[in-house]
Amino acid sequence: MENASSLSAKRKFLAAHLPAFLMAVLILTVSSIPRLQAPSIGIELEDKAAHFFEYSIFSILVYRSLAAGRKSRREAFLLTIMFMFVFGAADELHQKFIPGRFAEVLDFIADVSGAVSGVILFHFLNKHYLMRK
Repeated sequence: MENASSLSAKRKFLAAHLPAFLMAVLILTVSSIPRLQAPSIGIELEDKAAHFFEYSIFSILVYRSLAAGRKSRREAFLLTIMFMFVFGAADELHQKFIPGRFAEVLDFIADVSGAVSGVILFHFLNKHYLMRK
């Protein structure tokens, strides 16, 4: 039988890491759907906006995961940026091999731009507002 502190540690671990893992699985699952056509919401560049928003959220989740248990938030910040760059490139490259999907440089730019924007915003808010309790 597990003690309370062991369960608490497992819950903290899952709370820190599971959301980023599930978002990665979701992104890769959707990227693997052949000939996927996203529904139109009536704005120009909506595909790029979707990439930007998706990777903004993902970068925040990755940052939370990497910052958990680290003393250096800066290290977590830099690792997040590097991870998001590699993940975005791998995701676009992966789509090149899916029927009806394409690797697009502009999608990659939207991915990385969203990731950097999301993690900078979260890092700033965390540093200046959330840490002041």
